[in-house]
Amino acid sequence: MKEITIRLPIQVIKEILRRVPREELKKLQAGVPSRKVKSVPAGALLKLDGITSIGGDAIEDAEKIWE
Repeated sequence: MKEITIRLPIQVIKEILRRVPREELKKLQAGVPSRKVKSVPAGALLKLDGITSIGGDAIEDAEKIWE
């Protein structure tokens, strides 16, 4: 089966899902793997502060990192 990707406004997606029977939605959700999230205390993140210094423009810095 050929797959395509289309972008839809969130309102359209909500309307489509609203029309799907709940049983079908539960079946779809059962097939989606869950993700485990590991939390850490906020203080642990402070150790990351200052490990790199790129500059003062966050957008420009992000572009440098992801290029």
